Amino acid sequence: MCLKAQKILNRVGLLALLFLCLAAASAFAATPTLGTISPSYGSTAVNTPVTFTASYSDASGYAHLNTVRLLINKSLTSINAVYVHYNQNSNKLYLLSDDGKTWLGGYVPGSANTIENSYGKLNCASTTVTSSGSTITVKWNITFKPAFAATALKNLYLYATDDASVNSGFAQKGTRLIGTNTAPAVGTLSPASGSIAANTAVTFTATYTDANTYQDLQTVRILINKALTSVNSVYAYYNQNTNKLYLLNDAGSTWLGGFTPGSGHIIENTYGKLDCSGTTVTSSGNTLTVKWKIIFKDAFIGAQTKGIWLYATDDSNANSGLVQKGAWLVDPNTAPTVGTIAPASGSAKANIAVSFRTTYTDANGYKDLNTTRLLINRILDSHNAVYLYYNQNSNKLYLLNDAGTSWLGGFAPGSSNIIENTYGKLDCSATTVTASGNTITVNWKIIFNGAFVGTKNCYLYATDDSVANSGMIKKGTWEITSAYIPTVEEALQKVVDNYALVQDFKADMILTSTLNGQPFGTTEYCRYYFKAPNKEKTESFTDASRLTKTDIMITNGSNMHLINLASNTKETVDLLTDAGINATQFNQMDLYYNQPLFLNSNIIVRDNSSSDLNNMIISLDVIPNTPNNIYDKLSVCIDYYKGIITKHSIYKKDTWGQISLVQEIKTLDSQQMPNGAWLPIKMEKTPNLASGTLISTLIYNNLQINAGLADLDFDPDRQ
Repeated sequence: MCLKAQKILNRVGLLALLFLCLAAASAFAATPTLGTISPSYGSTAVNTPVTFTASYSDASGYAHLNTVRLLINKSLTSINAVYVHYNQNSNKLYLLSDDGKTWLGGYVPGSANTIENSYGKLNCASTTVTSSGSTITVKWNITFKPAFAATALKNLYLYATDDASVNSGFAQKGTRLIGTNTAPAVGTLSPASGSIAANTAVTFTATYTDANTYQDLQTVRILINKALTSVNSVYAYYNQNTNKLYLLNDAGSTWLGGFTPGSGHIIENTYGKLDCSGTTVTSSGNTLTVKWKIIFKDAFIGAQTKGIWLYATDDSNANSGLVQKGAWLVDPNTAPTVGTIAPASGSAKANIAVSFRTTYTDANGYKDLNTTRLLINRILDSHNAVYLYYNQNSNKLYLLNDAGTSWLGGFAPGSSNIIENTYGKLDCSATTVTASGNTITVNWKIIFNGAFVGTKNCYLYATDDSVANSGMIKKGTWEITSAYIPTVEEALQKVVDNYALVQDFKADMILTSTLNGQPFGTTEYCRYYFKAPNKEKTESFTDASRLTKTDIMITNGSNMHLINLASNTKETVDLLTDAGINATQFNQMDLYYNQPLFLNSNIIVRDNSSSDLNNMIISLDVIPNTPNNIYDKLSVCIDYYKGIITKHSIYKKDTWGQISLVQEIKTLDSQQMPNGAWLPIKMEKTPNLASGTLISTLIYNNLQINAGLADLDFDPDRQ
């Protein structure tokens, strides 16, 4: 297939795929990278040597590194600092002067020399340099002077340059306290007293301080128990240096967890849970504030109040001691109940989506609810049913398999996922969960399959964190009738309605190709712009950073402009002339924004044998009323729920008048945008070539819809 003919076929893939011809990417030198420093925190007395082990790397090999450096100061400045560097090419060590203007020294590692300024000394005899593979490791032996002592922490920054003068930039890798350490202290607790039912979340806000700034704090803790013991308690701690949360086991011997604040994890022992997703850490000045989100279990219920102690340690392992700051009572649990379902009765055709609004209540607060469920079947049986549940603790949705033995899915409400068995589907993207007071409300978006026709009962069920349950309660009935089959016009209208929400969009693109299963060409990095109804622009770049632009391709209607930035040349292609067609024939392929012409210019019939009615994928065969040079037949598959084209096949007659496939474009994945529009995010195009099977895969990232693109953005003379 010739290049220009290929460009014509690419125009058919509007909003989907452009097959670009790009220049090969240029090679660039690798940028040096910074490793770790050890120790990365702690304190050092003045006039006492300390060794910092720092690593520096270069993908081209350690020999490509020129200088490696360590800067120690309270901020990123070389003035009044301890700033040392090693030059590999000369094998010399240096220390910067107080004013940041002159490198002092120039001695070999291991030599009997000391380089010093007013703030510190570099002990060359004890400073060593080793190298292997891509990495240089320097053990810097430094002695800090009294002038460098302060209550404020000093930051540890690494930096590297290579022989091409490319540098890593400065990166902070740790902190250090120079001088006398001050032990941390605990502050306040809020609420300091009160009571709550078991299995109901409560948030305790605790503060911890360090005169050497909050960065000197290492761990901060909260212990809740009837006596000052860590055994059979709720004892949680946060490690600032690793940014991880932990909870002590029942025996008081092992810390459980190790998860980041805000992550979707629960850490638990027999007596309580630490909800990491609702636990937050903030800091300012000398103070670290932790909002501990804790759920006490039934085993922690008792008439005796529990004491609440706070505790803190710093990077020098000084501690505040355990200090009691409050008291708390844990009350008994109450089983959850189910509320209503709406609609409570009615009917709908199979394969047409319907929403059920259900409510579930817990006297201990909605946060005590664990799972909320909806079972739809002709009798109270989970086999061969549509049985759904939502787990609040994991924020995940599930659907039971046909056999009633395994939960399918595990996706968040609002995510672009479909969970299905033989009898129905749960559309996670349109399923919502809201909560207030004692009640959770779930809006389930369900599509029943043709195998589920008949009258069914609707049952609700709920469990709480103590595994108490409501029992299965019948709350309604529903009739599923025979599957609905959309007309040609209805299927096409879904596409029009979807793309009516798209005035413009832009995205990063990655294009890869294989020929006969083997990689073909280079990976191409682009940025794509579209403005309805027929303006497109694709910018090509040398690599994934998308910093150096090489080519631009702009399509305005039937005119394609190819701009080579390196040679500053421009070529304009008239797609109508190249294809030997008129404007009407060109536009009659546009079923996105010119549907009346598409309908009037083609004979369109529904191909029921190729349609998937359970998933509402409608297959259409399209034959032009008047022959043209682009296609003799189109086969179009439409996702009726999303309004996107899932497959677009182009057929032409060969020399002997036989219809054969020319090109096929498939949508492998799609994404729903905030305004409800669906757009393809992964496409696959396969032209029919005599030389073999060429498959081009395109992925869209960082989509922005309706960004306000102007016509000038697509003017080839203004690029």
